[in-house]
Amino acid sequence: MNFKKWPVLALLIMLGAMVLVACGGTATPETVIETREVVVTQEVVIEGTPQVVTQVVQVTVEVTPEPQATEPPMATPKDLIICMAQEPETLYTYGGNMLAQRAVEHAFTESPFNTLSYDYQPVGLVKMPSLADGDAVINSV
Repeated sequence: MNFKKWPVLALLIMLGAMVLVACGGTATPETVIETREVVVTQEVVIEGTPQVVTQVVQVTVEVTPEPQATEPPMATPKDLIICMAQEPETLYTYGGNMLAQRAVEHAFTESPFNTLSYDYQPVGLVKMPSLADGDAVINSV
């Protein structure tokens, strides 16, 4: 038996399987004709007296079923694993200045501004406060 032909055979089987899966497609919904009974209630005047007349009427309708939307399964809680060279000394926002602390803190808090493009940009604020607009003031203490 020649073992050089096995990889080619395996490749052909995989290609055939991919073609079958791709050509499977989805089924189109069929239109169903149903006969339904509808209760019709009318108020009519017979010889000057208002009366309520109720009739049961059979109606034939075409019903096209709505395609079922497939919802993704509920997300399960996952662990967040952070690999760093050192452990932050504290997670208190104003209690240290380690780079590791700032990186971990950035994952679970929203800062009022960031400097990602080397300029202050508001993130948690509507706009950056400035002295010109009167949003910020300098008080000597």
